[in-house]
Amino acid sequence: MERVLTIIIPFHNGEKSLSSVLSSLQKQKNQELVKEIVFINEASKDNGPEIVQQFISTTGYKTRSITHDSAIGLAKTYNQAILETTTEFFILMHQDVVLEREDSFTKILEPLQKSSDCVASYPELTLPLAVWNNYNFWQKCMFARHAGRRDKSFSGKFDCFNKKLLLEKIGQYDEKTFRTAGEDADLAIRIEKASLKIIPTQVRAIHWHCNDERFSRSAWVRKEAQLSEAYGALVRKNGLPETKFLLLFFRPALVFGLAIPWFRGFALLLTLLYSFLYTKLVFTTQWRDRRVLVLPFFNFYLLFVGTFYAIKGFVTGRQKL
Repeated sequence: MERVLTIIIPFHNGEKSLSSVLSSLQKQKNQELVKEIVFINEASKDNGPEIVQQFISTTGYKTRSITHDSAIGLAKTYNQAILETTTEFFILMHQDVVLEREDSFTKILEPLQKSSDCVASYPELTLPLAVWNNYNFWQKCMFARHAGRRDKSFSGKFDCFNKKLLLEKIGQYDEKTFRTAGEDADLAIRIEKASLKIIPTQVRAIHWHCNDERFSRSAWVRKEAQLSEAYGALVRKNGLPETKFLLLFFRPALVFGLAIPWFRGFALLLTLLYSFLYTKLVFTTQWRDRRVLVLPFFNFYLLFVGTFYAIKGFVTGRQKL
């Protein structure tokens, strides 16, 4: 069987999840499809590099390791690695994504091998409640809306690409506009504009996230700011997406609605509902924790954080966090 795949795995402080991720790669059938796994160490300060090195020393996969002394940003890391691949197809895989099925390589390749206008394929992701229950309180809050759900997600978690079609028809990730978020949504828009396809597959994966017992309120704030800044930059570059208008502007609309006299009452009601529904699972499962008393106020605060950074991203046209 021809080796047609390169797997690119950037990692930064990934010791909590890397062992499980690499174990799921070891269990895969059709490993002969993979020519090489490229690990990119983005200035990790934990035991992640040691975990990767242990995998490299014992695995049957051919591997290569690249180390960056500083984090250069996900989009730029992707672009550099893509240019170095020599296979027809490549997979971008995150450090916290565990493959559930042992036929993931063949399943993720199917659409690209069958369709000449398919640029990329992507998996179904889930955050099981069993994983979510192991998070600390603030991380539970941040990921409450994802827990227990399965979503088709083109987001670089385990996406497969036709390299030639991507580079010749679409181009690489926009590393000038996006640093650590938003690059995948921008690429999806550009693929759609080129009348080419991104196709979902039957590949299933668990998105573990970082599962860090030290995860704090400030880390949650930073992540919300990062994503909001990316949304703003995305709209500045591509205009208003009709299908995701509410996703991108629901929170800014609530904030600005509070300043409009004739709309203020309705906006206030929606804001109160949002403050509880955004982390509904936390309220229903962690109600004994005293911190739930401040959670509605913190959710309210995040509305303003998200609005500020969405405006910042739109004005500057950049995602920098």
